[in-house]
Amino acid sequence: MLFTPGQGALMILVALSIAPFSGKDRIERRIVALPGVLATLNMIRPKAGRPPLEEPLGNNQEKT
Repeated sequence: MLFTPGQGALMILVALSIAPFSGKDRIERRIVALPGVLATLNMIRPKAGRPPLEEPLGNNQEKT
């Protein structure tokens, strides 16, 4: 499963999301910040009645 791009990658992401370890939040934010991942999540969220996610800010930067 590790070498195939479909279910293997999905299982790795699911395992990372439920595993308790330090730094998990930072890794999740970096994955969600990828343009393709963020766009896909924002396409799925309205179907669940949720507002779209905003692009995360890096290194404590603020929008002006």
